[in-house]
Amino acid sequence: MRSSLLVLLLLLAATFASAGPLMKCRVGYDFVRHFTPLEPGTGRELTGPANRTAFSFNKLKGVDWKSAKALFIGASPVKSTLPEAALDDHVDDAWTYFNVRYIPLWRLVVAGDARWTDYTVETTVRILSPAPLEGHRPGEVFFNYQWGREAIGSDAGIIVRYQGPDDYYMVRLSSGYGHLELWKTHGGVVQVKPFAFKPETDYHLSVTASGRWIIASVDGQEVLRYADPVEPLLSGRIGLGVRESRVAFRGLEVNRAEPITTAVPEHTPNFHVREWVGRRYIFDGDEPIAWYKATDGGEGGDLCEMKFVPGLMPMCISHVGACWNDIAGRQQGGPLEVTQEGETLAFSVMLTDKKELGFTDVAEWTLSYDPQRGYIWDQRVTVTIEKDDTLSKWSANLLDPLFYQSVAPATDKLPTCRVSENYAVFLRPDGKFAAFPANHEHKNFGATWDKLALKKGGLWAHRIDRWALAIELPADNEHEYYGDYCHWGLDLHFTPTVAPPNTKVPRAKAGDVFTGHAKYYAWTPEEMEKAIQRGILVESQYNPLAAFNFAHTEPVNRFDQVVSAAAGDSLVRWFGRYAIDRTMGRGDGISMRIRGEDIANRTMYGDVPGARIGASFRTGPYLAPRYRIGAWVKSEDFVGTFAISTDFVVYQKKREEKQTMGAVTLNGPSNWTYVSFETELPRQAHYWYLRLDPKGKGTVWVDDVEIVPLAK
Repeated sequence: MRSSLLVLLLLLAATFASAGPLMKCRVGYDFVRHFTPLEPGTGRELTGPANRTAFSFNKLKGVDWKSAKALFIGASPVKSTLPEAALDDHVDDAWTYFNVRYIPLWRLVVAGDARWTDYTVETTVRILSPAPLEGHRPGEVFFNYQWGREAIGSDAGIIVRYQGPDDYYMVRLSSGYGHLELWKTHGGVVQVKPFAFKPETDYHLSVTASGRWIIASVDGQEVLRYADPVEPLLSGRIGLGVRESRVAFRGLEVNRAEPITTAVPEHTPNFHVREWVGRRYIFDGDEPIAWYKATDGGEGGDLCEMKFVPGLMPMCISHVGACWNDIAGRQQGGPLEVTQEGETLAFSVMLTDKKELGFTDVAEWTLSYDPQRGYIWDQRVTVTIEKDDTLSKWSANLLDPLFYQSVAPATDKLPTCRVSENYAVFLRPDGKFAAFPANHEHKNFGATWDKLALKKGGLWAHRIDRWALAIELPADNEHEYYGDYCHWGLDLHFTPTVAPPNTKVPRAKAGDVFTGHAKYYAWTPEEMEKAIQRGILVESQYNPLAAFNFAHTEPVNRFDQVVSAAAGDSLVRWFGRYAIDRTMGRGDGISMRIRGEDIANRTMYGDVPGARIGASFRTGPYLAPRYRIGAWVKSEDFVGTFAISTDFVVYQKKREEKQTMGAVTLNGPSNWTYVSFETELPRQAHYWYLRLDPKGKGTVWVDDVEIVPLAK
C-alpha cells in the first residue's frame, strides 16, 4: 500500500515537473501613459491553458477608451479615465485590468491563477519613454493606505502574488533614479538596489516568488533577494504595470519554481543615511524606513514614512522637534546631523525661530533595533528661550505624530483591505487603560482634557490596521501630559497638564528651558487587541441635555451621506452657542434653538453655531463637483436675517472665504422654511466650515441640515 502510494506521488511529481509553462505571451504589449489602444483582430494573443485572447485596450466591456478624458495637476492625472463600473475584477477570463483606485498613476494588468504559489515570471522590458520624476502630489496621497504606491520615477513593474488591489508584491524599475526596488502593499518599499537602467534598451527581467522569498534578476544576474519577515503573501496571480511611461513587454513567460524553504535570517540592523529619490532617507540595510523633510516655516521639520518593524508599513509622520501652538509657521529646520551609524543611528536637528530668533529647539534622536519590539525611536527635545515673551510658557506639544491610514479616502469609509477600525488606548494616571475609537466622532473635544491625562511613564497607542504605534512618555519627563487628537487629521498632540485648554499661562522669559522625552515603537495586533479589551471607554463630554456648547447630533446631521469620516458613521460636533430643544422639530421633535442675542463673537469657533465637515482631508477625489447645502428654519419672535454659509480651508493654500450662502429674512413668527444654496468643493480641501448665523434678535429653531451632491 505504501509503495503504491509512493509510486503514484512520484508519477504526479514527474508529470508536474515536465509540464510546460504556466503561461506564455507570444507577442509583447505596448503600454503608454493612458495606454495605446490595441485594435482587435491584430493577432496579439495570450497563450495559456485555454489559449484565450488577450483583451484590447481600445474597448473594455463597452467602454470607449478613446473618448475618456483625464484631469491634470501638472503632469499627473488626478482622475482615472476608467469608469467606476469597470473597476471590478474582470476584463476577460485571461487577464484582469485594475486601475489603482486611490493613486491613479499606475496602470496594471494581472493574469493567472490566484492559487499559484511558487513560480518565476520572465519578460523582456524596453523603456520607450521614461516616467517623469515629478508628479508626487502630497495633497493627494497624504493619508493613502499604501504609502509609496505612487513611486516617483518608476517606469514599470512586474507583479507577483497578486491577491487583490491591496495585496501584492511589485518589483519596480526606474531609469530616472537608477534602481530596482521591491514594494509590497502592506510594507511599502522593502528593498532598493542600484541598477543603471537606460531607455531604449532591452532588459530581461526575472522575478521568482517562492515561499517567503522574492528574488529578482536582470539579464541573468541576481540583483535582489528578500525574505519577507512579516505577513508574507504566499500565493497569487502575476501581472505587469506601468506608471506614466511608455514601455514594451515581450516574451512573457511564467514557470514553476522550486520551493525555497530557507528560514528568514535573523535581522541585523545596519542604519545609515543616504540620498534616495531626491530625499534624505534613513535606511536599515537596503530598506528605507524614514526620511527627513526640513521646512522653512511650519513646525520646522518632520520625519516622514516612519517604519517600526522591518518589512511592515510606515505608520506615521512626526515632527522632529517640539511643536508650539502660538508660533505656528515660524520654526525653521536645520540639516540632519548624523553622529553615529551602524547598529545604532544617532542624529540631531536644530530648529530656530526664523521670525524673532526667540528660541532654539534641539531635537536629538536615537534609533535602535530590538528583536522582540522592532525599531525603537528615542526622541529628546530641549527648547531654550532666547527672548522674553516669545512664547506662552507651556504652549508646547511635545509630540504631534500624524498617522497614516487613519483618515479614509473621501469616497470610502475605509479601504477594502482594512480589517480593523482605528482605535486609541492610553494608560491613565490610575494605572488603568482607557480606550475609544480613533475617529472624528471621538476626536478632540470628545472628552475634557483631564479625562485624557497619561500616567507618568505611561503610553498612548494608536491602532493602524491591526498593528499599533505605541508612544511612551518615560518617567524622566519633567512634566505630565494629556493626549488629544487634532480635529482635521487626527494627529496626536501631547500637551503638559500645567496648561489645560483655555487657561491663561504666563509668558516665557529668556533663559527658560523646556525638555521632553518620548519613545516610539510598535505593538503587535495581539497586544493592541488585548489592551482594547481591557480598556475603559473614556468618559465623553458629550451631553445632549446641555444648555449650549455641546454636541447636537441626529441622523440628518451626520453628513456621512456626502463624505465619509475616518471610521464608521462618525458624527459631527457643532460648536457655538445654542440649545437642544426636545419639544420642537420637523419630524423627530428635536432641533437646535438659537437666540440672536447670544451671538456676539462671530469669529470661527465663536458664538455662531458651526461645524467642520467635508472630505477626509487631503485625499480626493470627491463625490461630486457641486453640492446643495440647506437647512430648515422656524421663527418664534425673530426679527432679522438667518443665513447658512460655508467657507473652506484648502491644503497648501490660504483659507478661502466663500461668500456663497443661503439666507432668509424673518419678521416675527414663521413656519418651517427651507434655506439653501449651491457651491463647489475645492480639491484638496481640509474641510468645509458650515455656519448657521442668525443676525437679529429673537429665537429661531434649525433642523434637518443637509448636504446633497448634485452631480457626479
